[in-house]
Amino acid sequence: MPVSHQNNKAVLTHPSGASAEVYLYGATLTSWKVANKERIFVSEKAILDGSKAIRGGIPLVFPVFGKGKAPHVTAALPQHGFARISLWKLLNSSDETNTVTAEFGLDHSLISEENRKLWPFDFSLVYTVKLAADTIETKLRVHNVGDKSFDFNTLLHTYFLIPDASSVKVIGLSGVDYVDKVLQTTVHQEGDIVIKGEVDSVYANVKSPDVQISYVAEQGGVQLHLKGLNDVVVWNPWVAKAAGMADFGNEEFHKMICVEAGQVAEFIALAAGGSWEGSQVLSESQRTVVEAGQAEGQAEKDDLDHLFDMDDSELLKVDNPWVAGTTVGGLSSNGDDIVGDIHQQLMLYYRHFFPFKPFFQWLNYDITPKPSKSFLNREICWTLMDETFIRFQSYRTLEEFKNDMIRLNPAKFDLGAIYNIRPKDRHKVSPAAFIPVSKEMVFDIDMTDYDEIRTCCSGADVCTRCWEFMTVAMKIIDAAMRDDFGFKHILWVYSGRRGIHCWIADERARQLNNEQRKAIVSYMEVIKGGTQQGKKVKLPSTLHPSLSRSFETINKHFPSIVFDSQEILTEPENWEKILAIIPDEGVQAQLREEWEDSPGRAPAQKWEDLKDYIGKEISEHSGKKQLLEHIPRDIMFQYTYPRLDDKVSTNINHLLKSPFCVHPKTGRVCVPIPIEECENFDPSSPPTVPQLVRELNEYDATHPAPDEESKLQDWQKTSLRGYVEYFERFLKGLSREIREKKRQEREEDKDEENRSICCTHK
Repeated sequence: MPVSHQNNKAVLTHPSGASAEVYLYGATLTSWKVANKERIFVSEKAILDGSKAIRGGIPLVFPVFGKGKAPHVTAALPQHGFARISLWKLLNSSDETNTVTAEFGLDHSLISEENRKLWPFDFSLVYTVKLAADTIETKLRVHNVGDKSFDFNTLLHTYFLIPDASSVKVIGLSGVDYVDKVLQTTVHQEGDIVIKGEVDSVYANVKSPDVQISYVAEQGGVQLHLKGLNDVVVWNPWVAKAAGMADFGNEEFHKMICVEAGQVAEFIALAAGGSWEGSQVLSESQRTVVEAGQAEGQAEKDDLDHLFDMDDSELLKVDNPWVAGTTVGGLSSNGDDIVGDIHQQLMLYYRHFFPFKPFFQWLNYDITPKPSKSFLNREICWTLMDETFIRFQSYRTLEEFKNDMIRLNPAKFDLGAIYNIRPKDRHKVSPAAFIPVSKEMVFDIDMTDYDEIRTCCSGADVCTRCWEFMTVAMKIIDAAMRDDFGFKHILWVYSGRRGIHCWIADERARQLNNEQRKAIVSYMEVIKGGTQQGKKVKLPSTLHPSLSRSFETINKHFPSIVFDSQEILTEPENWEKILAIIPDEGVQAQLREEWEDSPGRAPAQKWEDLKDYIGKEISEHSGKKQLLEHIPRDIMFQYTYPRLDDKVSTNINHLLKSPFCVHPKTGRVCVPIPIEECENFDPSSPPTVPQLVRELNEYDATHPAPDEESKLQDWQKTSLRGYVEYFERFLKGLSREIREKKRQEREEDKDEENRSICCTHK
């Protein structure tokens, strides 16, 4: 069995050989092995009989971090709360294609009588452990099932097994203020974290969801990807503290480090009936983060040269290698040999197909070819083929940018903010003097956020049936940005796999600060709540004009999505989620009985049933009108309205994958999507590099060699042309606005000059 119950613990076994163990006491994960290599530290002196919290693994901190302080209700609770010292239940286990999952539960009835008195709230915790071949996800869901709100902290107190504490780095927390509990002071983190003594640091509101433990003395490490968890604690007891712990060996501090994701800087307030969730995904990593500063114009060149087989002069050749049957490195003329070889595909893509000129025009935000501060001070973040990050890159010229892209041959690259100085020069000033000043207002819509409602696909998979969710999101967000905020220059881009990105390039949008960006996101947000919360939409009786406009779009697409493509009202497991939104158990029961008795009833008829039964309940019990009247409308919003990744939008220095990247998993180009054609977009239609190779070869084989004056660029000979030309039309609109602004500035300067002359003559 993929999940077995052995000696008070659940053992998860993946077909790849990966495994995990979780004790029911504390729901403490005590082992995670990949390729038979343990990644989780548990002390040799750990007590495993349920009499004390387990020293090591991933203890669950809830509902208080550390020791609570009076007069807060958590003040009398045990250190780190009661979740890690309570006996949980194994609720469920499943074996899917690529993952093995176990769910554990804890509620008010399962904690000790003493703790029930100290913390008198009705709650439910669901802890999910999902094991894959080389990753493991741990997710905690908190439900307030009582009639009183409560506050809580939570933390995934993860102990990592490491080669040696003095030779690891914790990467990803640079630039974050933290509370040093050893020195009892607040400090600004600069650079990576190294362990030289006792460490007990709380990093609040971390800037990136990705944190890495890197083994300096040997390759490898562990990557943490956080969702819904904004704080990180780093802890190592070192010599003195280790000697004072009875359940910890005196020398064991060398072999462990705690990097703990949670919500501990402030309490989370959870209203009655509310839900919250947070998770971390751990993965083995060969990743190294390299930041600019060692040498002007590049990042630690000596550490990167081994990645490339060809020197720059060879890479910069621009002749078509497929014409007349010629080959490069043994490639066949139709490009079939590069299928599956993403390194070779990217090398050819950057040399022949990437639209450098229009791309530069976009980032430059000027009508002259001279690089402006918008280009010079823009952060470029390269992700190389071995998953190395090279952050804070910036370039003086288009040619320098092009040469570095071709030399590095990145798996992808992200665009960051425009700073007050060149990002490569950031090491020349204090961290406080390195300031992001502008960036496009962006939105990121990911199909995985729809997994709880879509039925045709899940995870990274998408198809034309579920893509309609993206179509609705584009229409609603685009209309709001244009009609409500007056933005004009909006670029929609396919992410290459399972989502869409929106780049709003108006100068006014680029100048928004974080608070203003948060205000826009708050204005747009409608869907709120975790996956276990039934009703996630709470709208007033009279809709704001923006939501009324959105509802027109929803009305058009709701039948297609819910009745047809997703068949949400066809199967009980799906329509039960609809019923859960209705805040009346009587109406739920009547509809359930009606639909179970008529399993072949058409989805459209079931939807009419829902509206009829709600209408009938209101007519018979007028006091329920306010509660029930708008439930059908709210269901429609919940199942079709855009689901936003707010962190991408609200933080000006957040990275986002650039347009015209090639997605390393699908091989498809991240192309622009004209908003007027969004209903016809097929996520399987953007070209792949092998396809572009074939198209280029076919074009050159059937067209005589042109003279230099009429020579086309290679992307113009392929299906990429339509996407790039749409991008160029987008840039023309921007250029007209920039040109008009410059004209007005010249006229204002001239008027000022004339006024000065008049004043002088007087």
